[in-house]
Order: sequence, then structure tokens, then C-alpha cells
Amino acid sequence: MTSRSSWPAKPTGFRTDVRLFIHRAVIAFIHLGKTGGQTVQSILAGQFGGRHCDVVPWTPLSNPHALVPFDASDARRLLRLYPRLACVSGHHVMPWSDLDTAWERTLWFAFVRDPVARMASAYRQMRRSVPDYMSFEAYCDIETHRDQQCRVLGGAASATQALETIERKDVFIGLQESFDVSLVLLRRTRCPSLSIGYRSRNLTPSRALEVDRLDSDRQRALLEEANREDLVLYETLRDRHERAFAAAADADFDDEVAALRDGRAAVRTDGIRVSRFKRRLVYLPSVALHRAARRVFGGAR
Repeated sequence: MTSRSSWPAKPTGFRTDVRLFIHRAVIAFIHLGKTGGQTVQSILAGQFGGRHCDVVPWTPLSNPHALVPFDASDARRLLRLYPRLACVSGHHVMPWSDLDTAWERTLWFAFVRDPVARMASAYRQMRRSVPDYMSFEAYCDIETHRDQQCRVLGGAASATQALETIERKDVFIGLQESFDVSLVLLRRTRCPSLSIGYRSRNLTPSRALEVDRLDSDRQRALLEEANREDLVLYETLRDRHERAFAAAADADFDDEVAALRDGRAAVRTDGIRVSRFKRRLVYLPSVALHRAARRVFGGAR
């Protein structure tokens, strides 16, 4: 586990091995759906450009609802395409995996959200994208949709296991509801060189369709039942976040948060196109080719 004081100001650097380059430090952003992750990924891509990658597993995904981690074997393949990798992000980045064994040090971080609001928002998004999408009840019954924040952070629908993983891997947790405060805390406590100015992305429309409204007592009860462990996890992480904010708050901290909210913080966008082009033209075609070969020839992951 990486101590906070030992994390380098700039996540760069390599040492030469007789066989390959060994990375010393990589940022790993755990993208939980509907928690502001698209905005965070634009921050990372803007700063790191072609050294940032939004990752997916190299193996074929037979179940679109499966929570399959991007692991160390995936990372080693990625390093062949990104020899100067600085950060990875995505829905398949999960701290309970062995991903951090692919390099010497990892800065894990994630944003969480009130589980009821997060799950309702995720369903609304799918209904807007696919008008004949499954019913709300069917959506809540899918196992990997239930307690999803616990499953991604800890590998099981258990708040205890998620909290243990967060402690063991020293994962920084921000709150979607306190997004700007969390970004400033992240930069101050973990990654001082991170440029955190941003433009919001993937916002939910202010007026949802009537069919998308999830405000009945029955629907809320379904959401709460589907997120029992997530609610326990969220309450614990929210309390920790409030204590961390209280310990860090000062006049300069308040000024940094105000700069983000007012749009005065510098926004780096120069690397976003580079990151996207490299992913679309180099990384994703390589993943597709590898998956095709696996389907035809089989073999080890």
C-alpha cells in the first residue's frame, strides 16, 4: 500500500530492466457510473493526453452486465502500446484486482454517490438511450446492479469488504455531492501536480421524461432494498469525507473550491484529443484483434 506522503508530485518515471520498462507510479481512477466520472476522465485526459487510457479488459465480455476487472495481465499488454503510461481509468478499474502488481505504486481514487440517487440516475440514462429498455423492476433485479459500489470497490455486495479494500489499497474516496471539495482534497492530499479545472460532462437533463420519474414510495423501496450494503458503505464514506474536509479546510482551501465552482480554475483540454485518438486508433483495435484471436484460437488470458 502506498502511503500518502510517499506519493510523487508527478506520476512519472521509469527504471530500466534487462527485459522491459518497469513503471514506478500510475494513477488508477475507478469510474463508478453516474458519479461524475466522465468529468474526471476529461481532467485526466486533458493533462496526460496519450499517457492516459480509458481501459477495458482484453478478454471477450460475454455478459454486458458482468463486472470484469482490468487486471495485471491486461495492464502488461497495455504497456506495450503505452510505454509511458501515467494513468488508467474506466468502469473496469477495480481496486480488489491485482492491477497494482503491474507497476510499483498506484494512486487509487474514486467518487461515490448516494446509492438510491445513483441507481435511479443510471436507469434514467438507459431509458433515454433505449426507449424500450427493460422495466425498472427488472433493472433492479440484475445482480450486478445491486450494491454496485460495494461490488466495484470490494469485489462483493458487502460494505465491510469494500471498506477493507479501500483501507488496504489506500483508495482516495470523493463524493459526487461534494465534487469540487473532493477534487481539491484529492490534489492536496494525494496528487499535488494534478490540474483539476474542468467543464462538466454527461449531465442529466433538467427535465426528465414522465416515464423516467422514480419518485413513488414503491420505487424508492425497491432502490433501498437493492442498495442495502451500498447505503451502509456510503454513510461511512460520507462521514470520513466530512472529517477530512474539516481537517483540511482553511482560507486557501475555500478559495480553491470557489475557483472551481466559479469556473476560474484553469482547464486543460490539450490532451483530450490525443487521448481519444490513441484509444480509438491504437488501443481499441488492438483489443478487438486480441478478442477475435481468443474466440478463434482460445488459449490463456
